[in-house]
Amino acid sequence: MDALELLARYDGVDGKQRFYAVADQAPIDVVAPAAWREAVVDENGRVEQVPYELCVLVA
Repeated sequence: MDALELLARYDGVDGKQRFYAVADQAPIDVVAPAAWREAVVDENGRVEQVPYELCVLVA
């Protein structure tokens, strides 16, 4: 549910924003399978919106 709330907060945000704000604490462990982690979280620990949203929809 936290992941869906995050998506709702970003609904309507400019599509040019690639990553969620670090302060938003996107739940990764329950949403993104290990095989997707590299696509969802970059080397700096930022969560990329598009792959994260896909993981939420699949979950």
